[in-house]
Amino acid sequence: MSAVAQPLSYRFIVEADPAGDALVRILAPFMVQGAVLEAVDHVLSDASALTTIRAAGLAPDQAKTMVDRLGSLPIVRTVGFGW
Repeated sequence: MSAVAQPLSYRFIVEADPAGDALVRILAPFMVQGAVLEAVDHVLSDASALTTIRAAGLAPDQAKTMVDRLGSLPIVRTVGFGW
């Protein structure tokens, strides 16, 4: 009996400047890569925007590239990721 490989799901945590369009700008790279967004939580305060994204449909190398792309956005302060 062979095991069926489950698609990987990754969690990204992004802290950004509190811009009104922060969520749209953070999600754009996921759409370009064709990721499947399983969950998105976005909290906007006067000090920062904190976004947690659970995404599937990314190969491990794509997920690592996503961290680099998110980190290169001018509004992004920090990016963390895992699965």
